[in-house]
Amino acid sequence: MTASLEMPTMRRPTVRATDNRLLINVLLLALTFFVLLNFYFVYQMRAGGSKIALGPASPPPRIEMTMITVPDCPDCTSLDNLAGIVRARKVNITGENRISWMSPAGKEILAQYNLTRAPAIIITGETQSLFIEPFWRLKDALVLTNAPPPYIDVRSGEVKGKVDLIVISQKTCKECFSLDNSVSQIKDAILVKETITLDADDAAAKTLIEKYAIDKVPSLILSKEAELYPIINRSWKELGTWESDGRLVLRTVPPPYISTKDRTVQGLVTATYLVDAECKECYNVSLHKDVLGELGLAIENTVNVDVSTSDGKKLISEYDITGVPTMILSKEASMYPMFMRIWPSVGSQEADGRFVFREFDALGKIKWKDLPSAKIVGSTE
Repeated sequence: MTASLEMPTMRRPTVRATDNRLLINVLLLALTFFVLLNFYFVYQMRAGGSKIALGPASPPPRIEMTMITVPDCPDCTSLDNLAGIVRARKVNITGENRISWMSPAGKEILAQYNLTRAPAIIITGETQSLFIEPFWRLKDALVLTNAPPPYIDVRSGEVKGKVDLIVISQKTCKECFSLDNSVSQIKDAILVKETITLDADDAAAKTLIEKYAIDKVPSLILSKEAELYPIINRSWKELGTWESDGRLVLRTVPPPYISTKDRTVQGLVTATYLVDAECKECYNVSLHKDVLGELGLAIENTVNVDVSTSDGKKLISEYDITGVPTMILSKEASMYPMFMRIWPSVGSQEADGRFVFREFDALGKIKWKDLPSAKIVGSTE
């Protein structure tokens, strides 16, 4: 068992511990604002020219920076952020010019370098030994060719990268995973023009559920322009599907969720704690509750069963249990990926799908009862 899977590290949740059902927010991880900015700064530009790598230049080359601005697009990518990449290098900037993309001079420069997006930056001067990501060497200059969205398509004059977001949830499902944090992260990462929230029982939501064969709620739908964002484009295959009309539909939803097929809540787990009331030295079975919380399991019911009862004896016999206290989880626990990665190190999955905890050493310094010998084993020291 590796250190990363040891359960002692999860014995007592700290203030930083969060509901791991929010695992999707880490996946949409991909969608945090600071990641977006850093990704853009090293994004592999595809327009003509040869890509070049960052490298030092000494003495600092003398350059001029021409910035093609988009005064009519306050939502577009900030030129100051993009220009900051250049200013951070060892260069001597002798001049900075700002020219609107709509002006004759701006259109001439865009045409000269065959640029289709604005804002843009052109670096001229002593560029022969200058290497800056993500600029391309074109003709006599280094050029930022593909500004990240939102940007203006200079051929049509349209702002590209405005996204519509539809959230479908089930108000009556209080236990269901909430997409609120995920939606907030998406809005930090991309330009969301409009957000529409629908209840799964709404007529409009039912139409969308049927149209896109959505089998889990909550879900969300992004308009086609979301694919312009590399951070979404590259991660969406792990999260959902591209539809024939260009929309992106979320399919990977952590439990609990509503199955749209039978309208049932999926992913609610029952935890059965098998204890021995006579074992006063045995560890507190609530330790398992802390661990389950760390793993993000949604526990619907908890049942305490003593080994002296008929139900307890039946569990011991059915699952060949040799130590208590222990825990038995219903088969719904298999719906939690993090749990499934860890569980083989600490327990078994039975033929009926239930999970039985068996590796007491994983809990650290505790005492427990060995049933075959009726002895208390382990140590708290």
